[in-house]
Amino acid sequence: FGEVLSEFDYSALCALIIMKSFTGALIYIPDSAPESIEMLAQKYGAKVTRTQVSPPHLMNELSKSKRKLFLHQFIYRFDAVGAIILLCDFLHTYNTTVTALKNELPVSYVLSTDVCCSSKEQSEAIRRLCENYDAVPDEYGESIKVSFDNGWVLIVPKKMQSVINVISHGYTKEYAREIADIFVDEIADRK
Repeated sequence: FGEVLSEFDYSALCALIIMKSFTGALIYIPDSAPESIEMLAQKYGAKVTRTQVSPPHLMNELSKSKRKLFLHQFIYRFDAVGAIILLCDFLHTYNTTVTALKNELPVSYVLSTDVCCSSKEQSEAIRRLCENYDAVPDEYGESIKVSFDNGWVLIVPKKMQSVINVISHGYTKEYAREIADIFVDEIADRK
């Protein structure tokens, strides 16, 4: 009964609800969120600001928005019980269903894969990927994003967990898997 949403679909669904609830909303999303959110923003006259993937960075950016808009975005992202209450209120107010909302989301595919990699090896892997793909690390010198015609790959080192998270986005599932596999293989190849 029902369907489990990925964190990426949930992010897009929450953004859609915020856009429908607040005209011209400024939506804060992590860099790993699907491109479909930007497509929705164009449709609903909203603006999107991407942040680093980590929750503290997202919270910091959220704190810059108007109080009510901040509270709604914060609750949807970080308060499960509050999110259910807001969702039920939204569904009742707009006389809609989660399925109907999900059907409004543009199709996109986001995959997430972790590659074991020590902290020392992570720096070398990021350096190699920057050279191979002419990529520039984010402002914090941590993650890199490589864009392609039909998608992108976000490489996020997680030093405390000794892994690199490879997040790939494509307009087909096969393409998202293909570009993820390329980067997983390059990171795993520590020569």
